Amino acid sequence: MAGPVLKQYLGRVRVTAPFFDAAAKDPVEAVVQEAARHPVFRLSGTPAAA
Repeated sequence: MAGPVLKQYLGRVRVTAPFFDAAAKDPVEAVVQEAARHPVFRLSGTPAAA
């Protein structure tokens, strides 16, 4: 599941490219091979102050 997310990330946040062996133009399978080295987190909004 992380492969498509990382591939999209590589395409949008180009400054991260040096940290990946795969490139945004590579097939998702190339990115999947690196997924274990690049954990993916879900970010959500900040909770409202109490």
